[in-house]
Amino acid sequence: MAVERYGHTFQENPLVALRYDIKRVRDMVKSGNPILRFIYPYTCGGIQMLILHRLTRWNMYTRIPIFYQLMNIILRIVTTVFQFAWSIMISNGADIGRGLYIAHHGRVWIGVKTMGQNCIVAHSVTLGRSEKEPGYPIVGDNVYFGMGCLVYGNITIGDNSIIGPYSVVRKDVPPNTLVMVSPPKMFAIKDFENRENQGGIS
Repeated sequence: MAVERYGHTFQENPLVALRYDIKRVRDMVKSGNPILRFIYPYTCGGIQMLILHRLTRWNMYTRIPIFYQLMNIILRIVTTVFQFAWSIMISNGADIGRGLYIAHHGRVWIGVKTMGQNCIVAHSVTLGRSEKEPGYPIVGDNVYFGMGCLVYGNITIGDNSIIGPYSVVRKDVPPNTLVMVSPPKMFAIKDFENRENQGGIS
């Protein structure tokens, strides 16, 4: 259940969510090597940025006098460095549920009002607002965002939805929905060559 603290909304204590985040990534490792399973989560750009996001949110959650301001400055500096390194940005105001997995680093911007549990974000994904349509997306649980997709505006993405690669979403998506661009046409190679020779391919 969401908790309101110091003007911010938290689905749960960010450090509790972080423990689950790391465990989820570790469970995805197929190797039976316990050392690899332990180290792997901390080598991923996505989990590194998520750790910084959770720590920033935890600092907002606790607001320990004096320590809060110092920690805030340190986290801002470190986060900026890692943003350039991994090209991943997560808004400090985003209330993200446990289990987010950023599958690949590179050109990822996550600016949501809230995001549910166990979501997956591929590379080159943008979630945010537009200048003409204020407000940020609200994302449900178990949502998958394929590479290159763009989701923006004051909209809601329902639970268990899949936003396919390179999709542009500007309106609400019901739960259990697949959103995708038109599927490509397929031709047998011989048919393709025949149509090309006949001038039928434009």
